[in-house]
Amino acid sequence: MINPVMINNRALWFLTCTLSMPAYGSLSVTLNPSPASPQPVGSTIQWTATATDSQAGTLLYQWQISQPGKPFYVVRDYYNSNVFSWTPTESEGFYWVQVTVQNQTTSEVSSAVVPFTLTSLVTGSTPVVTATAHPLVALYSAPGCPSGGYMRVIFETSSEPNQATSWKACTPNRSMNFLVAGMRAGTTYSLVGQTVLSGAYTKSSSVSFTTGPLPSSTTFPSSTVTVGPDSHTAVQEPVILQMGFDAGFPGGQTLPIATDLAGTVLWYYAPFAAPAQIAATMYRPLTGGYFLVAANDPTNALDSLQIFREIDLLGNPVRETNVPRVSQQLVAMGQGPITQFNHDAIQLPNGHLMLIASNEELLTNVQGPGTVDVIGNVLVELDANLQVVWAWNAFNYLDTSRKATLNETCYNGQLGCPPLLLASIANDWLHGNSLSYDTIDENIIFSLRSQDWVIKIDYKNGAGSGDVLWRLGLDGNFTITPPPTDPYPWFSHQHDAEYAVPGENFISLFDDGNVRKTLYPDADSRGQLYKVNETAFTVTQPMNADLGTYSMALGSAQALKNGNFAFGSGLIMTTSPVSNQSVEVLPNGTIDYVLATTGASYRDFRMYSLYEK
Repeated sequence: MINPVMINNRALWFLTCTLSMPAYGSLSVTLNPSPASPQPVGSTIQWTATATDSQAGTLLYQWQISQPGKPFYVVRDYYNSNVFSWTPTESEGFYWVQVTVQNQTTSEVSSAVVPFTLTSLVTGSTPVVTATAHPLVALYSAPGCPSGGYMRVIFETSSEPNQATSWKACTPNRSMNFLVAGMRAGTTYSLVGQTVLSGAYTKSSSVSFTTGPLPSSTTFPSSTVTVGPDSHTAVQEPVILQMGFDAGFPGGQTLPIATDLAGTVLWYYAPFAAPAQIAATMYRPLTGGYFLVAANDPTNALDSLQIFREIDLLGNPVRETNVPRVSQQLVAMGQGPITQFNHDAIQLPNGHLMLIASNEELLTNVQGPGTVDVIGNVLVELDANLQVVWAWNAFNYLDTSRKATLNETCYNGQLGCPPLLLASIANDWLHGNSLSYDTIDENIIFSLRSQDWVIKIDYKNGAGSGDVLWRLGLDGNFTITPPPTDPYPWFSHQHDAEYAVPGENFISLFDDGNVRKTLYPDADSRGQLYKVNETAFTVTQPMNADLGTYSMALGSAQALKNGNFAFGSGLIMTTSPVSNQSVEVLPNGTIDYVLATTGASYRDFRMYSLYEK
């Protein structure tokens, strides 16, 4: 039942037309929220779509949200779940929630649109702070501020330096709401709203908030500072985001956490810590307190990193797509399907996302006698509505006869491998594991672990040829000058190759060193920096730092604001339980700081806060 006073005549007309549109055939759908409208900002509303169809076929559901005067945007693309949980934390007001149901067999489509009203948490003229389901995350709400201004929240204790959220554009007629995170457990913080308008700064009155304890049902990794910090350590990035995950063996399982330089937990990925834990890999943080994640669907037995999400600080999905939906679009573009999202996703300057996915092909007399299943990689670009706008298939551009340098193979269920659909075992040909965007020539560099190469792809913001412009690494296109004295100067099985500073030709990476380890058993993993001359095809090696331990897999590299570098040794097997290390290195290669943590970490990020990379 819809209350006419909730919406204006135009909206009522739109709603009536939408709900009364006949389906193409026998497919129809209704949509219901629980709890019912209205609800305050920050509430979790579970939407259930009930579809009926006399025709046989799999029903897929797409979920979209809109506000008056704004277009609908996809929050979950077509998938087989008829239930959608929505936790809006931005602002109060009137919303439309739409579900579109498609019969995959008959292609029939039917939609339902339901209005929902969110109410403000602010009842007076002063800010309020509300606890959330996450003990370390608060919801700060303040009265609206003047148009043209910006607001953020500063939070601190009497003994800690202040932190701040990202700035948000003011809304004069609606409340301003912020998820505040980066706080220690069981600690009282002072939260103050800061507004800037025409260069003038003002502050609101202070509001106190005390964080809760870490959940006793969750085992958190333990961290120990083994080196530093000292006066050389990069205090400009005092937060360490460790992207822990299940490494597949006892002691290798942990969860994504953020700590300070002392190793104290400031945040964790809450759904990963829940009793009904989801399997997930966190890829990268985005500005504003958002993260890119690939996750398993526990309701799908065949599933393995089939869901791609952008999440907020509560772990709630902000927008989501999935492997079957992306595959459907790729096939429509004349490409083949993908089998899994894995290893990395980045945000491009235009706001689009680029993901690494796996695919497979049966090749005959190419990587061995007879027919062999070979795993490849597809790069997929998604627009703001998570629709495919560009794709690159490695089988079309790389030499398929060049096998993995250590002859790696995959089988179903093996950690780090996608599901196999064409055979029971496959050659792990590329194992692409990181992406980076070149802000100068608008191309992409792509790290291929199994090839011991970093390649550059002619992308040109989607207008390039897709050709491989160069290959960096042993037997690639570049020569190291001057000739190095190191008997094995090149990286092998590397991770996180990216431009160290946007707009400059320095590439940093984590050299796991798997091939070098077979030749020199005492070898450690290294943090490396390359200065690349793409005209002369030469590189110099300003840094080749021994990190003191060997990480057989995983790892990260990052340039810090003070000129130092941070490297993540993600999987150290010589400790019990297994561990990882976040290492800061001076420009001369000297180790300045080490945080050792139990469990595995896929990738580490040093950050100013959880809102700024």
